[in-house]
Amino acid sequence: MLVLNLGENQGAKIGMTSRLSRGQQPYGKAILADVRKGVSGAFVERLDAAHETPRPGDTAIHETE
Repeated sequence: MLVLNLGENQGAKIGMTSRLSRGQQPYGKAILADVRKGVSGAFVERLDAAHETPRPGDTAIHETE
């Protein structure tokens, strides 16, 4: 599970998907599973390469539906 500094106050909702990136390089996808006022929890849905894992400082970019 990932902890994101995005929450209800910023419009986050359960089920929203995000692209995971390190620098300019995307490497996977996550889905919001728990949303609180200023923070949310997300499950990693897909990793493009088996050796990749999310690390502190990576970016989660909301995908528009």
